[in-house]
Amino acid sequence: MQLMGISILLILSAMQSPTSSQAVPCPSLQPAWFYLTTDTTFPVASGVKVTVKCPDEFVNQGSETLTCVNGINYNFDDEPSCEPQDWTAATKNVEINHDLETTPLQIITNTLLRQTDKVHVYVQHIGTIQISFQHRRFYILSCGDYEFPSDLPAERDKIWTISRTKEALTILCNGVEVLNMVYAEFDKYCTRAWSQSSALIEFRSDDLASDYTKSLSQGACNTLPEYFDSSLTVTETFPVDNLQELDVTLSCPADKLAVGDKVITCFGKSHFFYSKTPACLPQGNCTKLHPAWFYVTTDTVFPVAPGVQITVKCPDGFVNQGSETITCQNEIHYKFDNVPRCEPQDWTAVTKKVEINHDLETTPLQIITNTLLRQTDKVHVYVQHIGTIQISFQHRRFYILSCGDYEFPSDLPAEKDKIWTISRTKEALSILCNGVEVLNMVYAEFDKYCTRAWSQSSALIEFRSDDLASDYTKSLGQGACDTLPEYFDSSLTVTETFPVDNLQELDVTLSCPSDKLAVGDKVITCFGKSHFFYSKTPACLPQGNCTKLHPAWFYVTTDTVFPVAPGVQITVKCPDGFVNQGSETITCQNEINYKFDNVPRCEPQDWTAVTRNVDINHDLEITPFQIITNTLLRKTDKVRIYVQHIGTIQISFQHRRFYILSCGDYEFPSDLPAERDKIWTFSRTKEVLTILCNGVEALNLIYSDWSDSSCSDVWTKEASALRFNNDDLASDYYRNPSGQACEDYNKADLSNLYLSTELPVAEGTEVMVTCFKGYVRQRGDSVVLCSAGNFVYSERPQCVLYGRFTLEE
Repeated sequence: MQLMGISILLILSAMQSPTSSQAVPCPSLQPAWFYLTTDTTFPVASGVKVTVKCPDEFVNQGSETLTCVNGINYNFDDEPSCEPQDWTAATKNVEINHDLETTPLQIITNTLLRQTDKVHVYVQHIGTIQISFQHRRFYILSCGDYEFPSDLPAERDKIWTISRTKEALTILCNGVEVLNMVYAEFDKYCTRAWSQSSALIEFRSDDLASDYTKSLSQGACNTLPEYFDSSLTVTETFPVDNLQELDVTLSCPADKLAVGDKVITCFGKSHFFYSKTPACLPQGNCTKLHPAWFYVTTDTVFPVAPGVQITVKCPDGFVNQGSETITCQNEIHYKFDNVPRCEPQDWTAVTKKVEINHDLETTPLQIITNTLLRQTDKVHVYVQHIGTIQISFQHRRFYILSCGDYEFPSDLPAEKDKIWTISRTKEALSILCNGVEVLNMVYAEFDKYCTRAWSQSSALIEFRSDDLASDYTKSLGQGACDTLPEYFDSSLTVTETFPVDNLQELDVTLSCPSDKLAVGDKVITCFGKSHFFYSKTPACLPQGNCTKLHPAWFYVTTDTVFPVAPGVQITVKCPDGFVNQGSETITCQNEINYKFDNVPRCEPQDWTAVTRNVDINHDLEITPFQIITNTLLRKTDKVRIYVQHIGTIQISFQHRRFYILSCGDYEFPSDLPAERDKIWTFSRTKEVLTILCNGVEALNLIYSDWSDSSCSDVWTKEASALRFNNDDLASDYYRNPSGQACEDYNKADLSNLYLSTELPVAEGTEVMVTCFKGYVRQRGDSVVLCSAGNFVYSERPQCVLYGRFTLEE
């Protein structure tokens, strides 16, 4: 019976497992055949013939017909290869005589080269045009950045056409308009830069995406571009010859509204110059004010019908120098006598890199910003001897030097124009947005560096040179406090009678109902116009459960399962190599509020604080290297370690990827440990680089798996030193983890295997790998090494059920 069972097992295995004789469909062409395309729909079955082709003005030097064999393997007489005809290979760092105003530039790119590759063209005396495939954005120097449109052509090989006028910059992708940037809709810096003349361009050295380039061939315009509004009509007869620079006049049906340029100029092969894309819009409602009318607002509720009048206004301290009443036409188009324009009265235009006498402890600072200027613009204020305050609209975060970063709250006021009020005490920094509190940062809740920096005195501030969001500024005027701020808890009560005069620095005492828990300051001080100084926002919380430990207690953990009820004691602990210098037992009050004798605080024992830009004698081939990170510090922080003579290892928490120089980038695995505090272990051999996270393998990079030899050439070199780069702000401490025994081979993903030695296994011990009964080892290492508490290998050993072993595998 046992022999019969084995026979049945072998028959079933043969029926279920693919063998070398079974055909696998072809899912695509080979990715290394750059520019080669086909009209065939994939997948195709083995034996099916596929006809391939090259883009316009490229010639196929190989076979035009291929036969699918298996996967991406094909049979052919000569390997297909697309070679350029009238294209020129892009040369870096060489000036090219080319005026984008008279002759558009074409570039062909292959976006499979590397995810981090980009197009980077410098237009002399003006600025750079950058196409980033990693971030899917256009970066135009002096004018900001723009997302790729959702209808960007999907072909992997793309021809980009770049042209410009004195009013606009246009980029087409495979003949489809993907960017039409009108300078005047941005700001004066953009207009000033891109309306200049320039007859030279240059491909920058870091442009690794531009393969070939050419000037757009001359030729007649036979039709309007496909992406133009189909209801547009022309008065001229096609074709028109671009050599005559013939203007084409456009018009719309009587029942539609014409927007954009009414006259465009042919420059070749049905390409046209224009400043703003022509279109015929339906005679619809107005949906909002024009976005370029900075600071102009209205109480009118949108949408409004064509012909309806709207009254506009300016914020406090600004005066409207244009029309106060405008009439709706369509979408954002209005009729008026003079363009509405808000000019400042008691505000001062911001000047960069100039010291201003201003003490945030005695007088709050107000800044007005227009968040439509550029997505990448930011507020960047330096407080002398202390640090910088940064408001990033791109990342929607506050960055406070020495104290970390904080997300914008979900209830951030929605108005496009915002007034920010910044004030501080010896205990806390406060930021309001249009009168609503959006940040109240208590230094002591962070760490000693934050407290040490921001509790100092300072009477000078300065707007940094890269602060392009702060338009105007002023000191907050004096005035009485008539009420508590609207964003305060409505159940708070006061013992004083309003109004109170800030000139007397009158304290206001707060209290909560008996059934609620009072948190934050119990006494606050009026400083003018119903603004108050305090260290921690007062609130009355319901007597609820504790849901987690305080997020500012770095490295402090607990085995307690949340939530826990008020009054319950919790035991806390620190990770391996750290000692708790505070209370080990804390008592729940509410949410993240606890009672304790001393704040729990994990201090390193056998860990060393990270110093940037200093060489550390350490050979990853001999001894693994460990670092500890706290990923709550800042979303944009990263680990960046340079291995001498080889390259950098980067862990990006923002993009959730590992970046390994010369070997590409890799996504974090889905099973990456969820603990907020993580210990990373790095080790390498001549064949593989391994990264563990809290003992779990997060990356096992085999150099020979890379598509070319560059990875193997670099990472097989000798290296006896490491260095934390200057921009590594995530690595807190490091150590040599030698001496850690291996206690669990499952952490190394050695499923269906067992080891010839009983666990635990000492550091540095090699162990023979054997398969369980009924399985046979198919591939991978026959020996694994215990290193820093985990088994490491060059190729993961694999076992398959006996009877499923194939020569093909």
